[in-house]
Amino acid sequence: MEIRFLKMMHLGKRKGESLVGVLVATLLLAILAVFLANSFVVRKKAMHSAGYRIEAKNLARAKLEEFKANPSAITGLADNTYPDPANPISFNDGRSVTRQWIITTDPADADGFSYKRVNIEVNWDED
Repeated sequence: MEIRFLKMMHLGKRKGESLVGVLVATLLLAILAVFLANSFVVRKKAMHSAGYRIEAKNLARAKLEEFKANPSAITGLADNTYPDPANPISFNDGRSVTRQWIITTDPADADGFSYKRVNIEVNWDED
């Protein structure tokens, strides 16, 4: 009987220690949960941003392919910035984007050929 009594006394002392341990563990878990939640929000924003960049790249590439298919559309254009007549264009999620192309003529090369340089810009607002 004495052994049981000693064990009960020993468990009684550990109960207070385990409460402190549970409180510390809960605090650490709460801090970890805040950091994890923040990382999920940041990751979600990064994924949306990557999606917008992919869509913007596709819009720019589509316009470049149009110019490649019809080079005469560029040859008559002077060096300038041209907004897309289809502006504003919508992303898949409904956000508006604008597309423009900038035409510059490179100096003639040794053979006397000059080339048109086309830069296509796609702009959008990220919230």
